[in-house]
Amino acid sequence: MNKRIHMSLVALIVLGIMISGCIADADKKSNTTGSQTISNLIFGSATEVKDTNLNDVQYSKLSGALCFEGLVRLSPSGAHVPELAKSWQVSSDLKKWTFYLQDNATWSDGKPVTSADVKFTLENLAITPVRKIHTSNIIASVDAPDTHTVIINLNKSSSDLLSTIDVIKVLPEHIYKDIKDVNTFDSKEASIGSGPYMYDHFDKDAGLIVFVANENYWNGKPPIGTIEYKMYKSMDTVIQALLKGEIDVPASTINYYYVPEIVKNNDLEIMTAKNGGVSLAIYFNTAKAPYDEKKFREALSYAINYEEMKNLFTAGYGSIPPAGWIPEGTYGYVETRPLEYSINKSKSLLDSIGMVDKDGDGLREMPDGKKFSAGIIVRSDMPDHIRAVEMLKKYLLAVGVDLKVNLADLATFNSLTGASQEIILSSISFVGISMGAGFGTGLVGMSGYSWCMVDDPAYTSLEDQLSMIADDGEKLKLGADLQRYYADNLPMITVYSMDQIQPYSKKYAGWIIGPASGVLNKETVMQLRPTLEGSF
Repeated sequence: MNKRIHMSLVALIVLGIMISGCIADADKKSNTTGSQTISNLIFGSATEVKDTNLNDVQYSKLSGALCFEGLVRLSPSGAHVPELAKSWQVSSDLKKWTFYLQDNATWSDGKPVTSADVKFTLENLAITPVRKIHTSNIIASVDAPDTHTVIINLNKSSSDLLSTIDVIKVLPEHIYKDIKDVNTFDSKEASIGSGPYMYDHFDKDAGLIVFVANENYWNGKPPIGTIEYKMYKSMDTVIQALLKGEIDVPASTINYYYVPEIVKNNDLEIMTAKNGGVSLAIYFNTAKAPYDEKKFREALSYAINYEEMKNLFTAGYGSIPPAGWIPEGTYGYVETRPLEYSINKSKSLLDSIGMVDKDGDGLREMPDGKKFSAGIIVRSDMPDHIRAVEMLKKYLLAVGVDLKVNLADLATFNSLTGASQEIILSSISFVGISMGAGFGTGLVGMSGYSWCMVDDPAYTSLEDQLSMIADDGEKLKLGADLQRYYADNLPMITVYSMDQIQPYSKKYAGWIIGPASGVLNKETVMQLRPTLEGSF
């Protein structure tokens, strides 16, 4: 049966919107030659870094974008591309993965990157628990037969090891082998990596972290001399700093309600990208009546006014969701029919399955005459989700279906499985979409989080095949079949789809929205350049 990468559910739902690439050229290998063309670049962020060790989650992400590299990384399109590994191959049983390292990769202190470093990192993930979670105990052993070959042996077959290890950054063995407590290791040495930039200093009082170019970066000289990461108390203050010219760009994408102020500023521009995560969707427990009835799910899909939801929650920076659920910014997305609003179709389908209003109170009963109220659970700390569920309650009431809303705090919500609920309302990040065998399978079937509890042999066959194929082309074909299955069977319904919105300074060109970090990614920091009208 399929492997399951049990990553924290928080990673699936926080913010609810994660990002996907929007510039095709960004998938090409970054390589910059010549001297720096930008002396100083300033990112602004509302996310706090408390310390510069690798167990600080935010610093781990920040240094992972600038200082450290993995065997592979996600390109802006969401595809895996080489990083420290120039190529790889997998055995027919999917238990042995062999990676061949770049010949010229070096650490920022000049020492070569070798297979021993990769072996050390994978065998010592306990020293950095923030990384350990991602392996899910699937690695049996790691061999380094020569200085540029790494063999990862697995406990069980895995077609998607790349999605497991793309978040793991390789550490230099000569630096970390004698470190007993990573939590107290926050000197410059702690950030010696193979990436294009090097950690310089952290001014906690000023909320400022500074990185400088790695002049000897193995993949070409970086174009930016100094990168500053400024921290603010809220996104409101980040936007004000952007409007005043105190920063060049927010480190993450923004909500649509900041756009009107930004577009008035002649020094700023807005770019958008299709979402790699699901902005907001409802997930049915298909093992429980009446949610096990396809016509019932289809009826509810017709009851939702998607155009109104788009206007209310995206301010025009969105689109009518696809019936195939997988968002347009996902690698492997295929077009399926858009969801449709039709009260008449909704009522007709409900009538056809015997759900009618028998007592004249405006609410439909079950075919056996019992009262029916659909239960939906929503996070209590997400104002937009609460607003959205009130709209859903209104839409369903218009077709005679009562919706009972249950609010849950984050801790309660994180413990949910489909078996314990009727309907779950949630956003899902691109990480959640990649769980399980990919294409959302970690949420749909009977394993993993099982939000939809789908036990249909047609679905299970697709999931099983997907879990046993490593070839990218074949995976994409099966992913397309899964999306068509979702569209035909509707185990979930996306409520609205919002694009990613990224403001930036017009002084520079080459901004690229990445899959996990806004424009704070390797593509941007290796390709950014001044515009003709810009200055530095």
